[in-house]
Amino acid sequence: MRVDGEGRGLSLFARYLARQFAEPSGLIGRLVIAPWLNRIGRRLNALALKLLAPQPGERSLEVGYGGGGLLRRLARLRPARLVGVDVSAAVPRQIAGAELVRAEAAALPFADRSFDAVVSVSVLHFWLRLEPVLAEFGRVLRAGGRLVLVFEPPEALRRWAGHRHGFQLWSEADVVAAAAASGLALEERRQGSGRKPDFFVGLRFRKGAG
Repeated sequence: MRVDGEGRGLSLFARYLARQFAEPSGLIGRLVIAPWLNRIGRRLNALALKLLAPQPGERSLEVGYGGGGLLRRLARLRPARLVGVDVSAAVPRQIAGAELVRAEAAALPFADRSFDAVVSVSVLHFWLRLEPVLAEFGRVLRAGGRLVLVFEPPEALRRWAGHRHGFQLWSEADVVAAAAASGLALEERRQGSGRKPDFFVGLRFRKGAG
């Protein structure tokens, strides 16, 4: 049986990890968490890449690039422009072939219709409200542009105790409804599985002409 001190210790560690996942900070964030995000995100990034189907010469944006694993893969596809946005100061600040910007997802520093594709992986859990962020994604996408979101649904997130510390349990229905309100129509859904995370979902949306 676990004693109270051990239980409190595990709870504090889960809280600390949850904060670092939301916004890596300090040496731990830079040297441990950011690379770790690349490892645990490999399958999610692979699913995002399949759904995004990027083409050479496109302008692409990743919001919440973390360790930079997906950005590096996108950079190899010869985009006309590739931008990564993250709120953390501890994530990589230089990635070959990409512009890196520190900004909030709900306040992107880009002009309307700046991108052909926007992608975000394992980040929407940290958005207190979906609507302002998805409205920003819709704003910076050109007509006909694509948005890809990959995330763990509530039933998967609840398997880790750290979800209680700042994670929002957005369902697929929540995401689809918020996207529709911003003129983004669901085009394709895929799911994946692995180990930590055990189950995740990928959604691709298309921006209408209106």
